[in-house]
Amino acid sequence: MEIQTTPFGGVIVPRINTLAVQPGIAPAAAHEIIGYQQLTQKTYIGIDPGATTGIAIYHRGGITALHSGNHSQMLLQLLELSQSIGNALTVILEDVHADKTNFVAAQFIRGMMANPALIKKLPNEKARMAYCVNSACKRSRDSGMTAGYALDWKAFLSQHGITYATLAPSMRANAESILAKLPKGINPTSVIAKLKAPTKLTAAQFKALTGCQLPSNEHNRDAGTLAWWYAREQEKIQLQ
Repeated sequence: MEIQTTPFGGVIVPRINTLAVQPGIAPAAAHEIIGYQQLTQKTYIGIDPGATTGIAIYHRGGITALHSGNHSQMLLQLLELSQSIGNALTVILEDVHADKTNFVAAQFIRGMMANPALIKKLPNEKARMAYCVNSACKRSRDSGMTAGYALDWKAFLSQHGITYATLAPSMRANAESILAKLPKGINPTSVIAKLKAPTKLTAAQFKALTGCQLPSNEHNRDAGTLAWWYAREQEKIQLQ
């Protein structure tokens, strides 16, 4: 499969084939019309891998389904979806292996210690430090587990010939952390709208951003913003 690297930061996108020109339509207009039809028929599935994996389906301009479950359940779910969707499917996977930055506990702890929301929650410095150290240990453990799940997904997708792209976790915006630092009076909705494939959204924030009214959890919301962001980036490319 021919691929090309895009400036998205870690995303590998299958090359789009040149579109045929329909008789009676000028080449530029044909490209726009056929390209838009092809685009709206595409299905994008975002995957947030983990012990509990989130899956989100984006089709015809919006998120149409959200799923979450254990790792093996979601592998089977994706296989069933791919068999029904066919070649019009592209999977977008959060992949820690695409990340050029390593997890450094000291940096993580310093960042948490300075977090205004955490300072308010735990004003005692010793208690806050203990909390941050425990969080760093959990993060380190979870990062290793997530890396294994991501490897499983890439092997699975390749084995079944499913087109996929990857995005490094560090390239996604942590909405929770960003919003905690916002000055008073700033509208969080407008800030979230500018974030890149944001994570850690509340259910209300997710609905406001994507328009999806389905019940959600943290796992399929992270998958949902991944699919939503990627689809919109593809729309921009297609319409250029």
